[in-house]
Amino acid sequence: MIKKEKFASIVTELADFLEVEITLEGTPEEQADAFMKAVEEVPSEDEGKLPESVIDLYNSFADNKLAAVDWGNGEKGKAEKPSKKIKKVKKEEEKPTPVKKTPPVKKEIAPLTKKVPPKPAKVEKVKVGKVKKEKKVKEPIATSRYGHREGSVAAVMDEMLWKGVTLDEAVASLVKLGKAKERAKGMFLAHIYYLPDKKNVPIDKPKDEKGKYKAKKAETDV
Repeated sequence: MIKKEKFASIVTELADFLEVEITLEGTPEEQADAFMKAVEEVPSEDEGKLPESVIDLYNSFADNKLAAVDWGNGEKGKAEKPSKKIKKVKKEEEKPTPVKKTPPVKKEIAPLTKKVPPKPAKVEKVKVGKVKKEKKVKEPIATSRYGHREGSVAAVMDEMLWKGVTLDEAVASLVKLGKAKERAKGMFLAHIYYLPDKKNVPIDKPKDEKGKYKAKKAETDV
């Protein structure tokens, strides 16, 4: 278990890695959900590049969401486990190159002669102005039509909702991406709540289970 302050520090590390701004707000469970959602938006091939502290905290949340952090309010609870945990990528250790020893070379010592030091040359003072450092421009991150990182699960769900999709179709698509069926269903229903609440993108909900969920906007105004 880590302190709430350490949790905030790890969130900052994740924000620096993603080059985005992450705001902590809401209940402890909402903050933990926001952290896990940000990690899950990272493309699978880049998960191993995440900071170790971020991976460790994500896996701790996966085991027991509210027990992973000392929130300071005595809250405890068991969270649903995701389909997988993030594995750390072991870095290969570089073996030092053996150095070949060469026998010492005998030097012939010439007789000492008195050296006359040359007269010091006059040094002209040159005024040096301040050098302006050019600001490094960060390359823009490719995002989906509703502002999620391309290649992430959230971006896939954005595209499905823009075209219109039933619950069964959405779950089937997420299962193909490696998500467990119940986990996929939960992620899709959470996304339907997230877009109107956080991105101001209204969603038309079907009247029956076979109907389609459809986003009302073609482009995000965020």
